[in-house]
Amino acid sequence: MRKRSTDILQYLIKNKGKIIYIGKLADKFEVSKKTLKNDFKEINQLLSTVPADEIKSDREGRLLFGKNFDEEKIKKGPLYNDALYLQAFA
Repeated sequence: MRKRSTDILQYLIKNKGKIIYIGKLADKFEVSKKTLKNDFKEINQLLSTVPADEIKSDREGRLLFGKNFDEEKIKKGPLYNDALYLQAFA
């Protein structure tokens, strides 16, 4: 997983429970909304290994987290730890 995708996932975990808009998240990471949506494809692939529901957005651009978006479960997932490990060498 790319560093930016890992950073985005860590940001989402840290801000779980808050309303996050895709546009503001794109601004924060200095990417376009389209690029961010591509990053979510990568993040959702990782979440499917946990397993956890995909992150989606509604018509207003708010991010929607599934019921099983569980920080501890995600952090214990093998691909999450691999992504952090690989990020250290990037």
